[in-house]
Amino acid sequence: MTKYVNNILIFRNEVATQDQIKGALFEFFKRANIKTIFDLRYDTDRDNKYRGLAYVFVKSEEAYNLLLGRNRDGSRRTREVENQLHATNAEEISELEESVAQYIADNFDSSSWGELTDIEEGSDRYIIDKYGPPMIEIELDPEVDLPNFRLSQQQQNTLRTKETLSFFEIERERPWKRDPNRIHHILFAQRVDQGIPLSFFESKFSALATSGYKIDEIINRSGRCLKVTFDRTTMDADRVLALFRKRILFNHHTKQSSLLIFNFCFNRR
Repeated sequence: MTKYVNNILIFRNEVATQDQIKGALFEFFKRANIKTIFDLRYDTDRDNKYRGLAYVFVKSEEAYNLLLGRNRDGSRRTREVENQLHATNAEEISELEESVAQYIADNFDSSSWGELTDIEEGSDRYIIDKYGPPMIEIELDPEVDLPNFRLSQQQQNTLRTKETLSFFEIERERPWKRDPNRIHHILFAQRVDQGIPLSFFESKFSALATSGYKIDEIINRSGRCLKVTFDRTTMDADRVLALFRKRILFNHHTKQSSLLIFNFCFNRR
């Protein structure tokens, strides 16, 4: 199983609203000159209280990499620079290397290559441990920064701060915990609002999935249920679950909201 679920990020901030998250993302895409679609789930507890994080899906791999502070191709943003500790002690290091070379010349011949190697490697390890390598790798700033957002007075009061701006901590999403009693490429939801058309789910899942999938609509004693089967060789079910584990949906006909909860389907063998 892969370590992360690609294209899904977790945005952490104690007070951010959905509009503030969306506003920051729109500005980020503008700065990066990238056109992409995205979606998010504002995570709440059982009392529908915001838990300080949102799951964000970003379709563009380029944008996803930039949001993680990487280069557009996904490679790390690093550069090798001279190690100043090593450089400022260059004379002392040179003297040490010369003394080791002289010791070897005075006490060993070419037939003792095994011992010579041990001495040279030990000397190198001592220098590295004390001064570090001649060159070191440093992290570069992101090519594009995700903008901060402005705090409202209420948000300032909640945080007990006079700061006017706040920021997001971003991390990658990991696969959902595996339960031997569930099937991890099939999602199931009960009591789905009859007024939410199947086309809504199809449009959302098609954006998230990397392979084909199948939606079965079932009517039982619980009401309307949805069973969604994804390609078992992909992480598509995990990706969709990140956005639909618990989500408020708005019915435009009744003008009412309903709670939708998806989970991995039970294995009833």
